Amino acid sequence: MKPNLAGQRPNLTLAGASLLLLLASNPAQGQSAWLPPAGQVVVGTQYVFETYRELYGARRQPVRLRDDVNQHTFSLTGEYGLGARWAVDATLGYVTTDTTAFGPGFSSDSGLTDSRLGLRYGLANEFDSASAWMPTVTARVGGIAAGTYSYLSPAGDGASGGESSLLVGKVLPGFGVGLHAEVGYRVRENPVPDEYFAVVGVFKRVDEVVLSAGVRHTQAVSGQNLGGGRPRWPQLKEFVDQLELGLGWVDGPRTYQIFSAYTFDGKNSPKRLALGLGMSWGF
Repeated sequence: MKPNLAGQRPNLTLAGASLLLLLASNPAQGQSAWLPPAGQVVVGTQYVFETYRELYGARRQPVRLRDDVNQHTFSLTGEYGLGARWAVDATLGYVTTDTTAFGPGFSSDSGLTDSRLGLRYGLANEFDSASAWMPTVTARVGGIAAGTYSYLSPAGDGASGGESSLLVGKVLPGFGVGLHAEVGYRVRENPVPDEYFAVVGVFKRVDEVVLSAGVRHTQAVSGQNLGGGRPRWPQLKEFVDQLELGLGWVDGPRTYQIFSAYTFDGKNSPKRLALGLGMSWGF
């Protein structure tokens, strides 16, 4: 049975879990408050293209580069329901970056992305509650393993660490829409600064089509400002505000999605546009 966003609380079968995973998460960014059913696997694959030619400086001023920075990321994700309240998730991938913006010695880079492994615990489940307005609340802890691309490249942070977050989701009965949010903190090994992050979004299902939108904020708690010369990417004190949009299609236990993200404000960060394709299926 598929979740009925227009009225009754749904029976969270595998098809319903796959849909809710699509509803509340940009496939390139993270996990959902809704857990897959016990004993079930949901796997996904994504491709993301990112590009920018302008940076936000330490005072939000525009900094123009002499060439575009283009990045391609291919990812695999997996989730497994360990029980009624527990689930494990994993993300790994490969990234390539190409640019001449920082000189001939830094024209390209590639390697494994920073991989993630997480454990989630369901604190509250809206579908098992006597209250129609109870949200789904999930806690997550996870580890990060540094990728194999060159340190200080724009491909990523290149640091191991850990992260924890609280995720909330709610299908609003009678309105055909839903809300989701996440707040968390990420710790990385020196000299990469720690950071906190927050996400809030909304989704709407129209027959087999799912529309979603959200805003993501990420802010480092320490680090360096952009200055002269080549940026030392992982060490920057980044501040990023990002708009995310998604269009999905549900086909039983399979979901397909195109999505985008645009950095509309920031400090010490790229003014980035990301476009992606994702597919997930359960068994």
